[in-house]
Amino acid sequence: MGSTSTATIGSGAIVTAATLLLQALTSVSFVYHADAPPDTAYTSAVGGSVNVAITNVTHAEIANGGRAVVTGNAADAAVIKATDDSTVDVLITDTSTPVKLAGLATSLGDFLTFDRLVASASLSRDTLASVSGGAAPDALHSAGGASLSAENKGTVHTQVDSDFVGDARSGATKDDAVAQLIGSAITADTLALVARTGTAYTATAKEVDNEVTGTTKATVSGGSVEAGSGGATIDAPTTRC
Repeated sequence: MGSTSTATIGSGAIVTAATLLLQALTSVSFVYHADAPPDTAYTSAVGGSVNVAITNVTHAEIANGGRAVVTGNAADAAVIKATDDSTVDVLITDTSTPVKLAGLATSLGDFLTFDRLVASASLSRDTLASVSGGAAPDALHSAGGASLSAENKGTVHTQVDSDFVGDARSGATKDDAVAQLIGSAITADTLALVARTGTAYTATAKEVDNEVTGTTKATVSGGSVEAGSGGATIDAPTTRC
């Protein structure tokens, strides 16, 4: 499952306005709470698992010769913003009551491992706020402030409640948030390029695994910035836990 959200000024388009909000927002929520039947963990030949995979693409950009001219002079006159807000909550509750020690010992000897019950969630997130494409004389011109912001946020939690088994995994194969100015010019009184990742990835079980791979980057490459008295800020904070 997943979502693709794009907001683009491109292909030679010119937008003139007092204010500009170019925004792509992806909001995904997946909640699964369930009981594992009594025989799943200790007598079933295969056990049980819930595996969630989410792929999101969220792009807000001026590209391919597009141009925006913003005449207002407010601090937030021109905003280009891409946000991925994803929530995953998976809980499996073991309803077995293996009170007979002899039977449990047999299970332990035969096939009882933590991964008899598995809850897993894996995300792939491509979040981009961008000005590129080289429109002349500048791809973004703002009499006031301008900002490019890319952010991944939310919570990802997996949990297996059981006395004896449980394997919980949460993470991301790609957790990218990028704010960029590539091969283009921006003119503004103030400019902020901000990329931020702040998602909480957690897992609770007898055995857990959290793995997150991603890039958080705010960058200017092959482009130019002409900022007024407010100056320019480039920032890429990361908070993952």
